[in-house]
This record gives sequence, structure tokens and C-alpha cells, in this order.
Amino acid sequence: MLTLPLFLSALILPTLAHPAPNHNRPSTSLSLSTYTDPSPQEYILHVSNFRALISQDTQYAFFSFHDPSPTRPLSGFCYIHSIIDGSIYLDTFKECQNDETDGKPNGGVAFRLSEGELVLIRGWSEGDMYIRGEAAQSTNWVSGRLEDGANKTTVNDETTYVREADWEFIVTEMWTA
Repeated sequence: MLTLPLFLSALILPTLAHPAPNHNRPSTSLSLSTYTDPSPQEYILHVSNFRALISQDTQYAFFSFHDPSPTRPLSGFCYIHSIIDGSIYLDTFKECQNDETDGKPNGGVAFRLSEGELVLIRGWSEGDMYIRGEAAQSTNWVSGRLEDGANKTTVNDETTYVREADWEFIVTEMWTA
């Protein structure tokens, strides 16, 4: 049978073995900038009204984008044309047009289009840090029928790509500058 003094000593002795924290001691941790992630829904960019045309004479693509984040909302328009840019498939990112940027170079949205993928980059300031996020989606074009809101139609030497449904781009990579 466990007596009350023995029971109390079993509770108190283990706590005495660990010293109490000394709050007067100077901190030894490094002061590093940290980025606190907002909720995941803030990392979704939306693309709508995507159109592309590829023919022997010309190529173009355009779409609207929207960042619905409550802390950094941004909407705009992305456009690329082979007469201006040489091709709609570039190795570098092309800046999109928007109503405002956050005052940093490349603040806003830029995109890169390939035959099988659309990649978006979104830049913004968070305190004294500049953050960029990247989101990519496969195009998944299906010839002659609508699948996931996307359609590919070829007539003679001209191919048209259309995606009218809202297209969500989840930011999967982030880095700071």
C-alpha cells in the first residue's frame, strides 16, 4: 500500500531533478528572419479564359489570372504573341499585366508556357522579405472534346486550345530574397 508521503515524494522528486528555466540568462539563439506560412488557400492562383492558337503564320496565348489572397490580392492579364516574342514557348518567364505591383522588381505574376505545361510565378513582399512562389499545371489537352474544361481543336494547319473553366494553380515551391 502506497502511503501519502511516499506518493508525494514520487511526484515531487522527478520535478526537482530538472532545473527551472532561467529567464534572466541571455538568449543563445540566432536571430533569423522567418516566414510564417499563411493558410494553404492563400497559395492558390486562378487562371481563367485561357486561349492559344498555333498556326504556320502566327502563335499566341492569353489568359486572365487572379490571386484571391486576402492579404495580397492581385488580378491581371497574361499575353504572348510570336510576332512580339518570337514564339509562345519561351525558356524564360514573361511578365503579366496587372493593376498594381508591390513595388519590387517582378512583383506580380509571370508565366512560362510549353507544349505540355503552364508555369506561374507570383512575387510579393511580406514584412522585410520578398517572397516568390511557383505553381505549375499540365495542360492535358484533349483533341475534339471537353475534358476538365479544356479543348484542343485542329482545322487544317491551325490548332486552337481553349480552357474556359477556372484552373487552379497550387503554389508548390517558395523562396525568399
